[in-house]
Amino acid sequence: MAEGSPTTTPRVSRRYAGFRYLLHAWVRRSLTLTIDGLDNVPPAGPAVLVGNHPSALDGFVILSVVPRRVCSFRRHDNLPMGLFARTALFSLAVPAVTGSRKIARNLDALGLADAALDRGDLLLTLPEGDVHPPQCPGLFETGFVFLSWRAHSPIIPVALAGTELTLPNPSHPRPWDWLRLRRAEVSISFLAPITFDGPPATRRQLRERADFVQARIASAIGTPRHGDTESATASSLILP
Repeated sequence: MAEGSPTTTPRVSRRYAGFRYLLHAWVRRSLTLTIDGLDNVPPAGPAVLVGNHPSALDGFVILSVVPRRVCSFRRHDNLPMGLFARTALFSLAVPAVTGSRKIARNLDALGLADAALDRGDLLLTLPEGDVHPPQCPGLFETGFVFLSWRAHSPIIPVALAGTELTLPNPSHPRPWDWLRLRRAEVSISFLAPITFDGPPATRRQLRERADFVQARIASAIGTPRHGDTESATASSLILP
């Protein structure tokens, strides 16, 4: 099989593998993880992992269990302890920021996300933006739908439950909170891939597709949906 073939599993650098090993050990030290559907993550080629966001810990938990290289949106103020910001995690992250330069910097972040998918990497996004407890989900932003279409890549919904119990303040933990996670049982379900048929031609179609993905996640964890998330029709989907 030729190197670079779409069916070839991408190599993971020693730096990334080492970081993921340490991250996995850190997460497993306090959390009991139940992982379902990991085989829904393609072994090669681009894909967009889309999860709900009950805790600032969510991205780290997902990164610790996915055996491929994952790039992710991370706000600078949510990078724990500054150390990760200067080492492996920050170099692998796509910096979505807030403040006066938010629009320009977030456009830059979308460009980096596009480039990651073009390389055949996985992209992780938690499109609620801010942390929301599972019983009160926030509205999903729609950017991941556009990125998925641009890269001709499937969307893998990721349903998380239990991470909201791991930190005293799940939304804005203090630096020392990261050092001692609370013991909790956490479930991670990688759901069946979703591929939408055709480009998102209108804002309404972007909204419908984002809502459809959110409905899949909400159904998996048994929580209410934000608004009318059944609006995407079956005719707009290609399901495996």
